[in-house]
Amino acid sequence: MSIKTIGRVLKERRTELGLGLSEAESFTKIQKLYIVALETDDYKALPGEFYVKAYLKQYAEKLG
Repeated sequence: MSIKTIGRVLKERRTELGLGLSEAESFTKIQKLYIVALETDDYKALPGEFYVKAYLKQYAEKLG
């Protein structure tokens, strides 16, 4: 059984919506490098714990 991470779910949803990384960046106002970090569960690449929570919430809400 494969466990889906939060990042994997976000990436799958983005691709279901037909959004590329640049489109997701424009849509969410989150920098592309941070979107990649979220989608790969690389939270250390974000500027701090506050941003991890805020960006995850914002990105998930925008993707529905």
